[in-house]
Amino acid sequence: MRLLLLALLLLAPVSCRTIQSPTGYLPLEPHGELVYHAVAPNGNRIEIREHENREEGTVDYWARAVRRELVEGRGYSVQGEREIRSRDEAPGREILFSAEHQLREYLYLVAITADAGRVQIVEAGGERTALEPDLPAIRAMVDTLD
Repeated sequence: MRLLLLALLLLAPVSCRTIQSPTGYLPLEPHGELVYHAVAPNGNRIEIREHENREEGTVDYWARAVRRELVEGRGYSVQGEREIRSRDEAPGREILFSAEHQLREYLYLVAITADAGRVQIVEAGGERTALEPDLPAIRAMVDTLD
């Protein structure tokens, strides 16, 4: 019983954290490796994943891995990139990607923060015309994350 209680307490910071969804986004029950998942009626979505940073990979390492997967592996192009910091001052990088699919242009925002213990990846995607107006609110949400 004590072991179960200890395990629940260790998981509490991730599973019980409160994340303020941008206006118009409905938070859904996270599934799989997600710690946060929200959708908007226009099809936009936001997901947050957290992984243990066992090898203490730097933000540069994780950003290169994401860029390679999306550009070389999936055909996205990089629209912009900027340095960010989490609320607890972990270094990070935001990369905005775009791709065309079935004659529609899509945007995909990826924000990565990493410290010695954890990698956090925020992903937001949708059609350009739907996601672009939401980017300031999504970025504001990212700025409040630990």
